[in-house]
Amino acid sequence: MTTVIEETREVQPAIISYVKDLPNVCSLAGLACTVLAIYFSIVGVYYAAMIGMVWAVAFDWADGLVARKMKGRTGSDRMFGGQLDLVIDIVSYGVTPAILLLSFG
Repeated sequence: MTTVIEETREVQPAIISYVKDLPNVCSLAGLACTVLAIYFSIVGVYYAAMIGMVWAVAFDWADGLVARKMKGRTGSDRMFGGQLDLVIDIVSYGVTPAILLLSFG
């Protein structure tokens, strides 16, 4: 007697498909502002670094607001967006201020 085991695999979407989600676009815009703030901190243009940090906070606030207002988001969009937001928060509120203070000092 032989048994056949069928595997059921859930197809995961490509990572680029998450860019179509508006809250994720806001999160990535905030990440771009954070990276620019890090760059300007290292170069020594501190006022531009502070402006980048303010814009990063604004985009972080906006992505949460947009995510709560949007209807029709899939579960994978929500999970990916939550993880993306967590990583960007670590960079925005932990790494960038440290680099700014170390560069200024």
